[in-house]
Amino acid sequence: MSTLTKRLSKSKSFTVLMLLTIVTFMFSSSFSALASTQNSEDCNCGVTDGELDENDVNYVEGQEKSEILRALETSSTFENNVNHDSISDATTKVINLGENDYADGDVLQVTSLYENSMEEIDYDLITVFVEKESKEVLKLSYFEVDSEVVDYKDFDEKGQLMLHKEFTYEDFSEGNLENSITHYSVYEQISTRIDKDSFWYKFACGFSGNVACMAGCVGSFAAGPAGSVLFTACTAACTTVWGAGLC
Repeated sequence: MSTLTKRLSKSKSFTVLMLLTIVTFMFSSSFSALASTQNSEDCNCGVTDGELDENDVNYVEGQEKSEILRALETSSTFENNVNHDSISDATTKVINLGENDYADGDVLQVTSLYENSMEEIDYDLITVFVEKESKEVLKLSYFEVDSEVVDYKDFDEKGQLMLHKEFTYEDFSEGNLENSITHYSVYEQISTRIDKDSFWYKFACGFSGNVACMAGCVGSFAAGPAGSVLFTACTAACTTVWGAGLC
């Protein structure tokens, strides 16, 4: 068992606490975000009756999973922005989030861990949303984590950088997502150019998009050996983008 896994698996109570904290934060902030959405231009990405329950997770396995990962490896968004050449099937979860108001067809959530060191906290994490039929990347979140700094970048379906934030490891592992340094945010600099028909915008604006994202994180990490820190990373990719103030 690696050092990262050993350290994280020791704090089961902290894992539960982080789960409750992030769920509370997500749902308490949802109502203010929805109110903001109602007062802005309609982006057709509000709450629907088809919200995904965290306990109803549809995993993609076997040959279908492998085909999805091989297609993802050859996408320009992955190749140009992730410092790895391949994706390990063994350390990756693929979940079918189904169809909802943030996309036309079924969307898959791919969450993969890269453990760079067996001796210290040094790992990367990607969370990618992929269109099931075409296998095209719709959104990619990339975390680079060490014992001091967590670097987070979020890319849209064109591979364009939408958000770049930096957290201290301590803040990030404790769920203090507001204590970040923002290096770049497209919604502050060129918000008039954001394509409001894009998956990234609809996902960021849609409550159902965030619920689906959260469910994928629960399915990927909440009960796994990597525990609270990886769960925090996955949900941060949901809550940070979803609360970006675009709507």
